[in-house]
Amino acid sequence: MSRVALRLLKPIFSVVSAAVLLGTPAWSAGLQAPGPIGDLTIGGTGAALGTMQKLADEFKKTHPHVTVKVLPSLGSGGGIKALMAGHLTVSVSSRPITAAEKVHGIAAMELARTPFVFATGLKTPATNVTLDELAALYSGKSLHWSDGTQVRPVLRPLVDVDTQVVKDISPALAQALAEAHQRPGKNIAITDTDSADELENIPGAFGTSTLSLIMSENRRLKVLAVGGVNPTIQNASSGKYPYLKSIYLVMPANPSPVAQSFVKFIDSSSGRTVLSQMGNIPVLNTK
Repeated sequence: MSRVALRLLKPIFSVVSAAVLLGTPAWSAGLQAPGPIGDLTIGGTGAALGTMQKLADEFKKTHPHVTVKVLPSLGSGGGIKALMAGHLTVSVSSRPITAAEKVHGIAAMELARTPFVFATGLKTPATNVTLDELAALYSGKSLHWSDGTQVRPVLRPLVDVDTQVVKDISPALAQALAEAHQRPGKNIAITDTDSADELENIPGAFGTSTLSLIMSENRRLKVLAVGGVNPTIQNASSGKYPYLKSIYLVMPANPSPVAQSFVKFIDSSSGRTVLSQMGNIPVLNTK
């Protein structure tokens, strides 16, 4: 190395050496900080975890000093409870937080909307359903698919967001869903992940999911058109396909620097691209 190069590097060596001797990080002695350092633990609704994993993977590329972990599905309520207990940095929810939850010092913002879909296994012959046909499938008036396979509805709990979305579509569907919950031997999937698993593995199963979950997790599921309209991002954005599910980002009211950096990334062009590619319409706007 030339004497000129050594002379140029000497001030940097001096700063680093001083930092080492004093037991402090080099950036506190005048060098540029490497960005936030810490853990980012994400959990909550299974409807969003696949997308959150994709976002976390992309976030890590520019934040190498952050350790990221996306937990298995806790459900919306379970994720919020885990956040309030300090076990999560960020939670994702399919519903807004309640007034009772807000007093625990947490806040929520709408992250994205994704088409709410009716789905079946790949071998089920159906590709399109009308609202009347959906009601018949839920109520038990239609017991078999066109190939003779038995129709097996995968229900969600009565208090679940998915149940409420279906009920809001039409009075006939609300009545059919109520009848489905009264039938002996009904099958209720507790979480979005449970529902997707059963839709994949039970012959003739049909139920609800989201385009985002199916795309981000590469699920072996067939998304049904409703009334001849496919639940694509284009159709959802234009209002042609009107059935959507919101995803909320939940954090402490005073989030950590790591959480703040993650939110800033999600709202960047890179983050919005990931959201769109995974079947979401970005909504978050921190500017």
